Amino acid sequence: MDPRSVERILYTVPETAVVLDVGGWGKCFTRADWVLDRMPYETRGLYGKDGDGPERFGRGTWVQRDICDKQPWPFDDKSIDFAVCSHTLEDVRDPVWVCHELNRVARAGYIEVPSRLEEQSFGFQGKWAGWDHHHWLIDVGDCRIDFTLKHYLMTEVELTEYLAGFVREELAKWDHRRIRDAARENQQGTSGAIWRGLGHVRRGEIRALSRKVRKSVTRLSRLS
Repeated sequence: MDPRSVERILYTVPETAVVLDVGGWGKCFTRADWVLDRMPYETRGLYGKDGDGPERFGRGTWVQRDICDKQPWPFDDKSIDFAVCSHTLEDVRDPVWVCHELNRVARAGYIEVPSRLEEQSFGFQGKWAGWDHHHWLIDVGDCRIDFTLKHYLMTEVELTEYLAGFVREELAKWDHRRIRDAARENQQGTSGAIWRGLGHVRRGEIRALSRKVRKSVTRLSRLS
């Protein structure tokens, strides 16, 4: 999570608030009282942690399950005061369902995803665009979140490296490390948004986004 966002959340969320971290296995938010992730509690923290304080969650408040299984999460409506979902939506197979459940169980929260600059920059991670394991390009707006399927052509080394209109000599001039470092230096590697009340994604918009995702999958399947 962006360190500035961690600081803001820790400053604004009351000590008595119930906090849920969705998909926090790799880098848990220490302020969270609950964590929801498909990975086990014992292997948490592969990439460190967000927040300097001790973990408020424990084995008993670590819920291990598939967050995309189309079954309601084990929390009542609006029972969570604040939910965090950082760098998870781009990884999962059904981010619309995750947004639906976030909106149902939480009164407010914070979502963070990779920015388009990072996700569509060639050579950011390797000889492909963005991160090879991410499934979605995500745009966070004022009242909505748009998910666009990140087609495999964007992570196909040969096709990405020699798209029509580019030649080896031109690609050799690109300094991919400068693109990556500029994005990180200017804090443009992530996009984040705090939502309150009904949230950024409402039920009608979820249905519209689902149709948009299905159309994108169909269109890209035809291209392949």
